[in-house]
Amino acid sequence: MMRPSLFAPLAALVLLGGCISFGPKVPPTLLDLTAENPVPAGAGQSGSLASALVVEVPEAALELNVTRVAVQIALATLVPTATAAAPAVGRILYATQPGKPAFDGDDFGGNPFATAFVEALAAGEGDDRESLIERTLASSSGEQRPDLEVAAGTLDLAPRGRAVALVMVFADYGGSQGLGSLPGAAFDAARVHRAARRAGYDARFAVVASREEYLARLARFSRKSGGADRALLYTTGHGMEVGGVTWLIPPEFDPEALEASWPERALRVAGLGDALRARKSNLVVYAGCRDNPLGLE
Repeated sequence: MMRPSLFAPLAALVLLGGCISFGPKVPPTLLDLTAENPVPAGAGQSGSLASALVVEVPEAALELNVTRVAVQIALATLVPTATAAAPAVGRILYATQPGKPAFDGDDFGGNPFATAFVEALAAGEGDDRESLIERTLASSSGEQRPDLEVAAGTLDLAPRGRAVALVMVFADYGGSQGLGSLPGAAFDAARVHRAARRAGYDARFAVVASREEYLARLARFSRKSGGADRALLYTTGHGMEVGGVTWLIPPEFDPEALEASWPERALRVAGLGDALRARKSNLVVYAGCRDNPLGLE
């Protein structure tokens, strides 16, 4: 008896494998939409369910079903910047006592206080308060005594650190309101300027002709003094004291024009120190009179 051979059935299966199909061939892509091959708007296509592509809208939890906007956040480290130091409180030196005139024409040709101030700048003694008083008294035969009480603390005129100075005066009055010109003021300004420069100040010098020019120069000096350690303003001209307040009188001053508003046309000496912005010392030196020659109230 011959045994059945297994080779025949296997060979038949191999032959059938080349022609038997178990379903339609899967295409490489189901849908191909590109910029070069768009679907025309409103176009439709019919076909069998077997060839249809069904797209279902996914459902999301309510807390996720919100519009999201991408936000890029940059984190920066805040570095505290150094704050500018507040300017030192302005102090004022008066060449004479309240209600008293300042003299002109000492042995050196100017104000006795200006002579004492030049000497104090040259000496650089550290505390110049007593030397200013003694030198002014000596130059005026005891007639003029500076008022330094408002300049509390040590009076050190030495230009320590960066020091700036402005020497600014009124001198040419041309007989306005009976006020004669002051050649001594211009002379004093020139020698105080020289002494300040020799002492080490970055000093400027001006003989000004009007209140407007004075304030413009003072504003420029104010900005300059903001970068300094010490600021010095030496000023003079005709002056007066009314009700305990000392005023510097500009050449165009007319007390009879709107008499009640005359303070708007003069310069309050105590307010000049507000313009100085140095960090360690702001000093106003007023070398004018403190009497009331015009009789104003």
